[in-house]
Amino acid sequence: FVFSAAPRDRKVVKVGETVTLHPSKTQEPLKNFLWSFGQQAPVETITIVTNRELTQVNGTRFGNRLHTNALDGSITISNPRVSDSGTYCIQIFTESNILTESIILIVEDNLKNVLKGENVTLETPMDQLEPKHTVTWTKRNGDEWKLIAQWKHSGTTIEESFKDVLQLNPQTGYLTFIRVRTYHSGFYNVKILDGEEVHSEIHFKITVYEPVSVPHITTIIDPPADQMCHVACSVKNGLDVNLTWYNDLKIISNVSNTWNISMKLSIPLDIRQEDKGHYTCAAQNPLTAERRTLILSELCPSHGSDNNWPLVVGLVVGLVVVLVATISVIRCCWKRRSLRCNESREREETSLHRLSGYEAIPPTDSTGSDPNRHS
Repeated sequence: FVFSAAPRDRKVVKVGETVTLHPSKTQEPLKNFLWSFGQQAPVETITIVTNRELTQVNGTRFGNRLHTNALDGSITISNPRVSDSGTYCIQIFTESNILTESIILIVEDNLKNVLKGENVTLETPMDQLEPKHTVTWTKRNGDEWKLIAQWKHSGTTIEESFKDVLQLNPQTGYLTFIRVRTYHSGFYNVKILDGEEVHSEIHFKITVYEPVSVPHITTIIDPPADQMCHVACSVKNGLDVNLTWYNDLKIISNVSNTWNISMKLSIPLDIRQEDKGHYTCAAQNPLTAERRTLILSELCPSHGSDNNWPLVVGLVVGLVVVLVATISVIRCCWKRRSLRCNESREREETSLHRLSGYEAIPPTDSTGSDPNRHS
């Protein structure tokens, strides 16, 4: 006897979230059973247990991501993908009959964050559509779901307002948005029918972000008696925009405003004269980020002057060295000049002495005798 029934359960997991499928009709410990994947024939056998011994099935879509418990009959899929969505069937072989049970697994990649102007694709679990399949894509509009694209009887239909935006893959049923706009954010649903029966159904959420703008830093004017420097950082607000002040790598303060994104986002900062470090204002959303560094010497001259002390000291030392060197050169030149002057003076004096010596020689007569000798 073969007992089969419609799928008793649906399990919904996120992409990458490990999932375990348990059979309910068990007479533990199990001895012989097998798991298969797929809804239409031929199904894909993915694991076999015979006499409580696991038989490895090669070439399946799961590879080493599938783990089988030979005692309780459960299977565990690690790092599941959207393409792993589908119907899983276990056949338990007993001495008198075969117990059959099916479980539908839906793997959702339902959070899609995308930058304005980029392309985004919503995937189905289908590898190849057949004429018996129907793929229906809808978008939630208030409490209703609006049809935006459909693949049926091997033909594709796109809703008029989405014709320049959407592409539907006729092999897999994937839906691609071309150069997505901010108003495309919202909830989407795909339902795949195999004839009249539901093969799978997946929900998606698309969030379209604009690139965050560069922050702008300004000074807040205060009375002259205030010894603090008051500045503010502002940025154009948007979806999930966050504004943060950093002192080096330390967060000082941050702010966000999601309830009214039409208002500019701003955050103040008070800096005391003794405060040190480098201040940076950062704006970011989940996809982009921009930074602006505060230059104290420009917006807070009295605070930033401390940062110029090394330069000032260096200039003073340099001037002193130049002055000392100049004085030394002048003294050396003056000394050399003095020595030269002394030498000239000595030469002049020597010349005068020589001249005066010639005039002191007494005259002689024609005989060559001293005229004073007789007297």
